[in-house]
Amino acid sequence: MVSRDLSSRGRVESALRGAVPQPVRTRLRPLVRRLPARDSMGSRVAQNSGWLIAERLVRMGIVFFISVWMARYLGPSGFGALSYALSLVTIVQSVATMGMRPVVVAELADEPERESETLGTALSLQLGMSLLSTALLLGLLAGLSSDGESLLLVAVLSLGLPLNALTVIELAFQSRLKSNYAFVARTLGLGAASVTR
Repeated sequence: MVSRDLSSRGRVESALRGAVPQPVRTRLRPLVRRLPARDSMGSRVAQNSGWLIAERLVRMGIVFFISVWMARYLGPSGFGALSYALSLVTIVQSVATMGMRPVVVAELADEPERESETLGTALSLQLGMSLLSTALLLGLLAGLSSDGESLLLVAVLSLGLPLNALTVIELAFQSRLKSNYAFVARTLGLGAASVTR
């Protein structure tokens, strides 16, 4: 581990030697010495965070372009109705997850031997809450709104809420610091969903 640590620092120092002036190199040398080893926990956490940030940026870019395209295609009134329905479903989705994602990740990291029990409990809780909150939302909309179009849009969009409970599998990868698998799966899923829209 020590030789690998020194060799990676040595590579960084040699790269700095040719490209960076001496006064800047002198100031950077203490920082280079504090670089984590390639296989250290700090390096794995940084790499995992990089995958999570990359996934978020890719997702934001795809969603932005799809939203612009849909706004042009649907027009102001159609896009407004879709945005209204999406906002209601998003509120219900946040209630259905109950903020348990960070708790599940921490629990999986602390007790990896109970992974199947933790994931099963989280899946059943999210599935039950998504079904219950969807039923409440549709009941409230049916009772309060006379607009059948918005009720239909919310009903169609809320069909995906129970499927959202399956994202608890991604939490297992996050707890193991292997978010690259979740990145690929979520990006492919978003691409497929974008094509179908």
